[in-house]
Amino acid sequence: HGKIRSIVTFGAFVEIMPGKDALLHISEIDYKRFETMEETGLKEGDEVIFGSQIDGEGEIVVATTEGRFKRVIAAQIDPISRNCKGVKIANLGGEHVIFANYVTTPYQLALVFKNGKMKEISTEDIPIDATNTRGRTVKGVKESPKAVFAMD
Repeated sequence: HGKIRSIVTFGAFVEIMPGKDALLHISEIDYKRFETMEETGLKEGDEVIFGSQIDGEGEIVVATTEGRFKRVIAAQIDPISRNCKGVKIANLGGEHVIFANYVTTPYQLALVFKNGKMKEISTEDIPIDATNTRGRTVKGVKESPKAVFAMD
């Protein structure tokens, strides 16, 4: 996943890790043809997941800086969008994504808080949500995590 850092006439540059950008070409955003980037509805700061990794069997897990979590069933995402390179993580209300992953089997997440404490949760602890919501808090998590990591 990544955040759109800049929009250019032929696509968007997405920061996929600190200091490393990837090009999301306008032709890879959706199955239909866009003449301009304005037509795509994407803008700087939007978070996207690279849809080429998504099939109908798994889930997308997202955590934001405001302590909200989303777990979206991949089959709920338009099948044509799943074949595109970029799938927008919808309606986060200006919150920033600190973790996003496509999962096919449940696993543990390590939540790290500002005070240095850590809490483990399962991806199954995150309520299943629709693609058009901001996400929800998770039972037992009382503060917003500073970072989230997948655990083996």
